[in-house]
Amino acid sequence: MKAAISAIDIQSVFDAWRAYRPRPDLCRLTTDRAKLIRDRLALGYSTTDLRTLVQFVFEAEDDWCSFMRGRNDRGTDYTGLDSILRREKLADRVERALLWRDQHAAEDRRKRSAEAQGVDLGMLGSMKNRLHALPEA
Repeated sequence: MKAAISAIDIQSVFDAWRAYRPRPDLCRLTTDRAKLIRDRLALGYSTTDLRTLVQFVFEAEDDWCSFMRGRNDRGTDYTGLDSILRREKLADRVERALLWRDQHAAEDRRKRSAEAQGVDLGMLGSMKNRLHALPEA
């Protein structure tokens, strides 16, 4: 039996998305948005998965994320909740977001470790860390 999806879980995903909007005070959790989030949670994705996906879209220096943020031939922004959580592409998007999160966390751990040891990696060390963080082709 599946656990019930709480209003707190729905609000948590919505709040993560709303925080990145240009005018978050104008964003409302409409019935349609709540249903969209509830439906995606019902597919088995966790609130953490969906929140990570939202963060990925708005923060990652990734070609797809840049495209979604409007760096495309039309200059169109595709960061609406319905675009980000599009069912047909959700599995791939969540997988990429989780991979990005894990790589981002590994890079942060390396950086903190170097800082704790009082080592300044400088520009070349920083570039090396970024290269190691890139997904293999």
